[in-house]
Amino acid sequence: MTFSSVRRLSAFLACVFLYHALAAQSVQTPSLTVHAVWGSGEYASDLVDLVWTSDGKAYTTVESEASGATDLYRVDAVGGGKQLLVRGRDLVPPGAAKPVGIEEYTFSADGSKLLIFTNSVRVWRQNTKGTFFVWDFAARRLIPVSTRPGYQQFAKFSPDGRQVAFVRDNNVYVTDLATGAEAALTRDGGENVINGTSDWVYEEELDLRDAFRWSPDGKRIAFWRLDQTAIPPFYLLNQDSLYPALVPVRYPKAGTANSEVKIGVVEVAGGRTSWVDLGPDKDIYVAAMGFADSSGALWLTRLNRHQNRLDLLLAD
Repeated sequence: MTFSSVRRLSAFLACVFLYHALAAQSVQTPSLTVHAVWGSGEYASDLVDLVWTSDGKAYTTVESEASGATDLYRVDAVGGGKQLLVRGRDLVPPGAAKPVGIEEYTFSADGSKLLIFTNSVRVWRQNTKGTFFVWDFAARRLIPVSTRPGYQQFAKFSPDGRQVAFVRDNNVYVTDLATGAEAALTRDGGENVINGTSDWVYEEELDLRDAFRWSPDGKRIAFWRLDQTAIPPFYLLNQDSLYPALVPVRYPKAGTANSEVKIGVVEVAGGRTSWVDLGPDKDIYVAAMGFADSSGALWLTRLNRHQNRLDLLLAD
């Protein structure tokens, strides 16, 4: 091969390599947009949402079928063996055509029932309103916690698993699972009075949303009662529709009144409420509360307005 032939071959190969390089550069890579990062789920991690069993030997987790139904599995912690506990396609409410999805769930203390939270909607930061059902493992049937209109919040089994208490429209209710009978334990809840859940301040400052507790014997429920009548409304502009709308929020400014808090203990059977003596100062927070080892004793933490003094109280 002559020197001129080598030069021509080298020039040809250089053109080939240059063509491929330019062709690779011409391929458009997708732009990294705000929607791609936060709205599409393309970069979201697939975390396992699991609940450990009481003996610590296994955990339960929800998996979705291709149809969209949600199955509940028990997974052995050591060997990894899986057991199907609830088939999602069986979770069809009475009179409905489609099954409900499992968003959150809790077992009764004896493990015979499953409390399912579904159809949730957002309140402030988290989805705390929705619909609750109870799956009875022995009877293999789905029981609605309430058949009345309106979202439910923070439903919880009684210690014996025979009843479920919940909040609806700022009142506390209890349902007997055997009969389906539903009873109101508070009746004054509404726009200004909140029973069993929290106002904006308690969620913002104290991370409190679920605001009622069962007694260990299942005969009483202790609950927060917040009266926000003295708080003027602060109006927000909701612009997610064709015509904007004003949304009033009971939002206390610095130095103005907060909600007045009371702690009530209501008898589940009779509905009689006893009120805890929180002291003469009304400008306080009750940051936490629960029953002690005895169903006749209630502990709580009381904060002053400046949140620089915390008192641990025991009520009987």
